[in-house]
Amino acid sequence: MAMKASSREADEPLPTAGGNKTNASKAQIPTEVEAPSLQTAEFPDVESTNESESLKSTRTDEKHGSTLTASSAASEAAVSPRPVLSPSFPTLDKKDVASKLLCKLRLHLGPYTLAHYDRQGRGFGFLQSTATAGELFLSRPINRLGHPVQRHVLLHYLTWGEFVSVVLEDDFEYTVARTPLQAALAAYDPEGEYVAMVKLRCGFLGVFRVPLVPHAAACRRLAEDYAWAERASVTLELD
Repeated sequence: MAMKASSREADEPLPTAGGNKTNASKAQIPTEVEAPSLQTAEFPDVESTNESESLKSTRTDEKHGSTLTASSAASEAAVSPRPVLSPSFPTLDKKDVASKLLCKLRLHLGPYTLAHYDRQGRGFGFLQSTATAGELFLSRPINRLGHPVQRHVLLHYLTWGEFVSVVLEDDFEYTVARTPLQAALAAYDPEGEYVAMVKLRCGFLGVFRVPLVPHAAACRRLAEDYAWAERASVTLELD
C-alpha cells in the first residue's frame, strides 16, 4: 500500500432473519443473541366440529382463510420461532489500531522526528487523523456500505512548550495527555526512540514511545532524502 507525503498547514451490520409465518401470526425478530437458533413448524388446518363452539373459540386466518381453534393457537405459540439476533462482536481495541498505524508509518516518522529533534530539541510527533479507529482498521478504504473512506494523517513536530502554549490553550481535551506526555518526553532516548501522540476522529488520544526504525544514522540519511522531512507539517496519505 503506497503512502504519499505532502505538506499541508495547519458501524456492524445486523443480520436480519424473517420470522416464520404461520397461520396465526408473524414472529417479531429482536436484535441481539449469542447463538442464532431457529425452529420451524407447520400447522395443519383445523376444522370446526361444533358450530356454537366455533363462534366462541375459533378465528379466521386473514391470509389463508383457514379456521384455527383456540387450542391450536396455543400450540402454535408454543412452537413459534425463537428470536434470532446478530452474534456478538468483540470491542475494537483502539490502542492496538493506533499502534499499528505507527508501525505502518515508521519509515516516515523516524526520519521526520529525528530531523526535527536535531533542530528543535526534545519534542514529539503529533499525529491527527480524519479517520476513526474503525476506518483505520479496514484493510481497504471502503466502509461496510461500500463507500470510499478518506484516510490520511496530519503530522507535526511539537516541543513541550509549543504543546502547552498552542495545543492546550486551544483545546482543553488534550489536558488528559499532559502528564503522560511530560513523563515520556523526560525519559525517552532520542537516539533510539521517539515520542508520538495520536489523535483519531473517533476521540481516541494516546501517547506512545516508539523505537526508531531504522537506527538513528539511517534515519538521518533518509531525512536528507525526504524533501518534506524538515517541514513544519506533513500530510501522509495512507492509501
